[in-house]
Amino acid sequence: MQSSAAELLTTLLANAGLDPTATDKEKLLPILEIYLERLKILHAIDLDEEEVSGTFDPQVLPAKVV
Repeated sequence: MQSSAAELLTTLLANAGLDPTATDKEKLLPILEIYLERLKILHAIDLDEEEVSGTFDPQVLPAKVV
């Protein structure tokens, strides 16, 4: 059984019209999991009416993922 992150990755890739190899998906999955954890933290912050925007910085990912 696939994890929910793996299912989400498959759905995102399919929606983008991409069909990477299983090896490439295995490499992408840890990046997605980091992204999802950071989104959970961002959503947990009470910012009242403030607007926020996310950015992507590949330098903050662990070296083993990049």
